[in-house]
Amino acid sequence: MNEIYKKTDDYLARVEEVGGYLFVHLDVHNPSHNVIKGIQEEFQNLLDKYAEEGRDLVFAHSNHKSSVKFWDFLHPTYQVRELDDGGWVGSWETGI
Repeated sequence: MNEIYKKTDDYLARVEEVGGYLFVHLDVHNPSHNVIKGIQEEFQNLLDKYAEEGRDLVFAHSNHKSSVKFWDFLHPTYQVRELDDGGWVGSWETGI
């Protein structure tokens, strides 16, 4: 599965399933306060959606450590780890 969750002029959020794990990919084109607030609300909706489907975690990956701070700002992460290749993976609990 690789689907667009939400697409606006300000951002694109898509979800990809890899090996049974759900990864959220987010491209923000206009990081204004209102846009970020809207993304935070939509992210909670996404977590709720996957909780209803019985998923307990949603993940993100980045090659940039600065993304980790944004992830926590978006929604508090459950766990963040640095990978051997220098990348980062973070996860969020859906609430189940």
